[in-house]
Amino acid sequence: MPRNEFLTDMLAADLPSRFIAKLLSELPIIYAEAFARAYDDPSWGKREGDYMLGHTRRSLYEQASRAAAEASGIRVQQHIPKRGNVSHVRVLAGRFVLVGSHVATPGGFPVHSDCRKQFAEINQHLEQGDLFTIESKPGEHSLYAFITHTSVPGAPNQFRSAQVGFPNTSFDGWLQDPIDLRDILDAQTQLENSIDQNTLQSTVPMPVWKSNIKRAGEGEK
Repeated sequence: MPRNEFLTDMLAADLPSRFIAKLLSELPIIYAEAFARAYDDPSWGKREGDYMLGHTRRSLYEQASRAAAEASGIRVQQHIPKRGNVSHVRVLAGRFVLVGSHVATPGGFPVHSDCRKQFAEINQHLEQGDLFTIESKPGEHSLYAFITHTSVPGAPNQFRSAQVGFPNTSFDGWLQDPIDLRDILDAQTQLENSIDQNTLQSTVPMPVWKSNIKRAGEGEK
């Protein structure tokens, strides 16, 4: 699937770099701690540990994403599905609604749920050919995305990567290749450097020409 770089620029503009950096710094700790809690507890065996790993990792991620958002000055919402499923953290940043999900491999798609499919329906903007027409300009919290994260193959205690993916309205695939959080940080750095350069150029003093300086030959007879 082709990647729309405009979405990367939008994420770079709306997501605070502090939020991304903090989340990336916490994820290796989350993966190591979830694994240790699941398998080092003598109260149960490996089968129970297999069950506990995903639930523990999810709980630690939810807490970390909430803390990172609050520390970065962006809104957090604890969403409770109508059918009584487990509540989850939604990060509300500019035009985006972001939720977390572990996937088996980079680019993997989250598990289906009616709640997730319902929210994915707001991504109708992204399914239009022209991103974005005047009649279909995304407003605040009008694009639904997942921050997916995954472990190193064969090492569930080691964090591998995290990406932002946009599900289609049918919730059966990505609208484009997910965007790595590190690529968004890079885009933010480039944007900041561009702004700094423009600011520098605008503050460079312009030469002032004195009007009373005589040209060569003037005043001579």
